[in-house]
Amino acid sequence: MSSHIAHIWVKNPQMTIENLLERLNLSNLKPIKNFSLDGIGDCYYDLFLSIINGNLLIVNNTWAWDFFKFPHSEFVQQFIATFPNHEIAVLIENGTANVFAYLLIQNGKIIRVKEVGEATYKDIGDLLEEEVDSIKRKKEDLELRQEYEEAGLTLDEIAEKIEFDAGYAVPNLLSKRYLGNYLGVLDTNLIALTQYHDIKNIKFYALHLWFTLSKWLSIK
Repeated sequence: MSSHIAHIWVKNPQMTIENLLERLNLSNLKPIKNFSLDGIGDCYYDLFLSIINGNLLIVNNTWAWDFFKFPHSEFVQQFIATFPNHEIAVLIENGTANVFAYLLIQNGKIIRVKEVGEATYKDIGDLLEEEVDSIKRKKEDLELRQEYEEAGLTLDEIAEKIEFDAGYAVPNLLSKRYLGNYLGVLDTNLIALTQYHDIKNIKFYALHLWFTLSKWLSIK
């Protein structure tokens, strides 16, 4: 699984991407380029959309993190209201920063929020089935426990590490609900997305072209 994900899933949205953008007052955004999920690289602040297994996948760092800011912004409220009878999942993982977060909404109601980072901690709602499974697996992982013991960690430190590891695995476990398998075992080169931009914004589009050209030249 990638060390950085910022995914928003909507289960069986029953609408096209164009319908979604229209309802969010974002009809100015147009498709400009196709990518694989693996090919996105560090462009997580761009907007990527796809329908996979009948489920909507949105990849965007800003949109994803906005769901964890309370009270919710007008945009997030509008997004949730667009899918009043559906399941929405927001999955975040950043291995570099040792941060993970996940949020689950069903029928317009938030049923689970977990966010763990250096300066933040949120834990709202009952444990999900995937969380219970992850905690059980990590506690029973004797090799992992031995690794921490050999590193000189105290019992309390080991317990904290195991709790973190269990939570960090949950975004991957939740991804199976929408992909049909765990993201961590799939070939992300085969997961197709489309990048969207406001192509009328000449300055932004020119910057995008410059960035793409710079990457191409560096490879050459």
